[in-house]
Amino acid sequence: MARSSAILFVLACLSGTAAVLACGTSNGEAGTPGIEDPPTTDTNGDPQKPSRPAFEAGFPDPPADAGTGSDGGTTTSCNDPADPGPNGATARTLDPTDDCNEATIEVKGVISNGVDVDLYKLSATDKTGCLTNTTFPLATAGVEMCVHVRCKNEALGDTTAVTNCVGGTKKTDPTSGWEGCCAVGPAEPTPEYDCPGFAADDDSADFLVRVAPTASTKDCQAYSFSYRF
Repeated sequence: MARSSAILFVLACLSGTAAVLACGTSNGEAGTPGIEDPPTTDTNGDPQKPSRPAFEAGFPDPPADAGTGSDGGTTTSCNDPADPGPNGATARTLDPTDDCNEATIEVKGVISNGVDVDLYKLSATDKTGCLTNTTFPLATAGVEMCVHVRCKNEALGDTTAVTNCVGGTKKTDPTSGWEGCCAVGPAEPTPEYDCPGFAADDDSADFLVRVAPTASTKDCQAYSFSYRF
């Protein structure tokens, strides 16, 4: 009789424990009412990966925008602090020279893009006792250079006439009306000319040197040419 009572007491305790556990799950003390635990698998039955928080320490900030060009690439500015303008008012004045100076003077510049034009102006003096040996070689391939000339004594009434081009093609500058020679480098678009004069043969002259891009010119294209009178 005592053994049966003990068995009944154990069964009663086990039933009470199960009831307490069941109540603890349903009354919200062990969970959150109305909110189910997130699924551990996706719709395909594969384990679901946890989403990355909006901010997480240890991840670097995205790089700042460096700017984009018209082609979608990053923009690059050319290093050309002494960029000449395309007209007489903004042209760069070159060091003057004369026919007694046998030194060849080099000029360097940059064509920044497909519409950039650089204009230079030069004064050259024909001195007594020296012979002119005019030359304008262009060393750079892919850019065009034009050399136009006007005699200083053109005021006498005769227009400066270019008789020949050492290299290139004879052309007239549409802005100034001066005759000259144009060529795509490497070349020597040097004009041959003779100034009007009565008492002495004075070939002192002013020159306009125009450097312009062609279809093969690259952005930020460096170039160089030389001159001697």
